[in-house]
Amino acid sequence: MYSEYDVVRKIGQGGFGSVFLGIHKKTKQKVAIKFVNPKAFGDASQINKIFTEQESIKKLKHKNIISYLSTFMMNKIMVNIMDCCMGGELLDYVKERKRLTEAEAKTIIMQVISGIHYCHKEFGLIHRDLKLENVLLVAKGKLDIKVSPIFEK
Repeated sequence: MYSEYDVVRKIGQGGFGSVFLGIHKKTKQKVAIKFVNPKAFGDASQINKIFTEQESIKKLKHKNIISYLSTFMMNKIMVNIMDCCMGGELLDYVKERKRLTEAEAKTIIMQVISGIHYCHKEFGLIHRDLKLENVLLVAKGKLDIKVSPIFEK
């Protein structure tokens, strides 16, 4: 699984681990590879809960939700291989512009609502941490977004 990718560089850091840009060796598809710190898990029941959530998240297929391609353990570290969004966090986009136009805000909000509605309606999942840092721009200079899937039933 992991051996199918070249790790290029670090692209993010979160409370639970680090995210790297990866490129599939055969298809050249760019992915995000998140290494989750084992200290974030707690006990065995917490690890089981996280894996159960990951299995639910892998079923999500929506243009505004980051897709998980694979989840596995490697040397006591959880590895998530997922869609890569190279445009950065929505928080940085907003900070850079200081103010969004009504049209920009509407475009972004409608995509967030579409993704969240899909997850709730189709799978009964609710987002646990919806904030600007968890909304990512697919590419620089475009208002296409994907929401990081931090869901629970």
